[in-house]
Amino acid sequence: MKRIQSILFAIAMLLATSAFFTSCQEDAPEINYTMNVTVINDFSQVVDAINKGALKNEEAIQQLTEAIDKMNVDQAAKLQAILGVLNNVNNTLDTKLAAIEAAVKAQTLSLESKLALLETAINNQTLKQEELAGNIKTAIDNLNSDLNGKLQAINDAINSVDVTLESKLALIQGAIEAQTLSFEGKFDILTKAINNQTIKQEEMANKLATAIDNLSSDLNGKLQAINDAINSVNVTLDTKLALIQGAIGAQTLELSEKLVLIRRAIRSQTLELSEKLELIRTAIGVQTIALRNKFDLLIAAVKELPDYSSKFDAVVGALGLIKTQLETGQGDIATKISEVTAEITALIAAVNNGNTDAADALADIIQKLEELKTAIGNINTGGGGTNPGGGENPGGGENPGGGTDPSTMEYVDLGLPNGLKWAACNLGATKLSESGGYYAWGETEPKNDYSWETYKWATYEWDLTRILTKYNGTDGKKILDPEDDAATVKLGSPWRMPTIAEMQMLIESCSWEFITVDGVWCYKLTGPNGNFIFLPAVNRYEGTEYIRNSTPEANYWSSTLSTDDKDYSSYLSLRWSENQPRVYAKSRCHGLPIRPVHP
Repeated sequence: MKRIQSILFAIAMLLATSAFFTSCQEDAPEINYTMNVTVINDFSQVVDAINKGALKNEEAIQQLTEAIDKMNVDQAAKLQAILGVLNNVNNTLDTKLAAIEAAVKAQTLSLESKLALLETAINNQTLKQEELAGNIKTAIDNLNSDLNGKLQAINDAINSVDVTLESKLALIQGAIEAQTLSFEGKFDILTKAINNQTIKQEEMANKLATAIDNLSSDLNGKLQAINDAINSVNVTLDTKLALIQGAIGAQTLELSEKLVLIRRAIRSQTLELSEKLELIRTAIGVQTIALRNKFDLLIAAVKELPDYSSKFDAVVGALGLIKTQLETGQGDIATKISEVTAEITALIAAVNNGNTDAADALADIIQKLEELKTAIGNINTGGGGTNPGGGENPGGGENPGGGTDPSTMEYVDLGLPNGLKWAACNLGATKLSESGGYYAWGETEPKNDYSWETYKWATYEWDLTRILTKYNGTDGKKILDPEDDAATVKLGSPWRMPTIAEMQMLIESCSWEFITVDGVWCYKLTGPNGNFIFLPAVNRYEGTEYIRNSTPEANYWSSTLSTDDKDYSSYLSLRWSENQPRVYAKSRCHGLPIRPVHP
């Protein structure tokens, strides 16, 4: 009997143990549920605080982002919690917008979930359609995955039948604007979008320009990435042509870099001759390139073509194309192009007949193109408008900046805290309203071409990589040496160019107004003691082109190298479109005027 009782007791204990474990297992979901509710309640509490005005702006977004990333739930539950905020009529618009921004910045929310959220926000009119691409860009840059993971997520979304066409287009735009995607990745996205007909081939160039401008890589990295794509055997000719157009249209590439790309493409061993000729034609056909710069491009391209026949074909074809692009009122230019084309055609005929050596003919042709470029510049020269002094060399004549006697240069004491005196007129000017000379930074003479190819402190290696030979970050030089300071060289010591700190003091200490002097737009800067100077609103040269802005703008070199990029130097800019003068950085090779200072 005792043995039976023991067995029954053991069975009872086993049953009790089983019941105990079963109870734990049944309670487990409830424990997880409680944890999930707690975490989601953190999110809800932040939302409630924003609704009540206790949290605002960046702090609100940051706390919401952290709350989303802390949610110990799956993607669907996270998305549902955020959608609940958007769909709740009791939540303020600020709260809904904060929830959207927090969601796109969240590290743990997938791109798919972010897109679904943004589409909902568009549908319920919390967001406008034109805001979608910018939010997607932020979403991509904040994804917690590597480059390949991001690209895969983007391509999956583009190929998804659940994503609307509008969202796909916004996704592509957001991707090419993203800072964390490589050019190769963006290029791949665009190529696939062309292939699956999400975007049209004619849209490719503009999107590639945007992709280039939004790359986080340095200039050499951009050029190398573009060059690799042009040379790839896996890229179609149409896409290569779009890439050239995109590169030429990019705002972050200067003309000299664009010329380098064209030269590299023409020099490439992987492109057929017909492709090279088409690349030249495409580049010449871009409307945003100034006429004189098209001749620079044509001359550079012709020199790289492999044989004389292709060189001759390129010249005649390009001249014909340029002529068709001329606007009404440019009859003189069209006539000049026709005359030069006839002369070049005669030279080519002489080569074909054996009466002239091809090399000699090519040299003559290039000379004629140079003369044509100069002649077109002279035809374009004229006065008036918002550019003081008018013409290609505003206020400066044939050789702006020549002839000022150092002994006659006067300075004005503006009563600045540092005691520095500013010259009464620009370096090389003979009166207050003249622009004076245009100088590349670190050069001491005006010239006709302000490009990297002519810049004193730059040279190129065999692969066209640009090397800075002075003020390059490795020599420790941040301020111009006296022998490279145009004001010191022209006027003698102690005259010199101002540093960027001295320009900043000028800005902070003076009031300024926009007036005319001798019919020229000028900025009048009045110092603390009531004395004043005039800064003519003259712009700058890039290459051989004088850049004309839609509103008056005055730009003046400092003697200070840019701290961010050694290709750039700091300058003072006064812009009518802005509320006050500012300091910026610009390519050292460009031509700007100089306002000297005196201790």
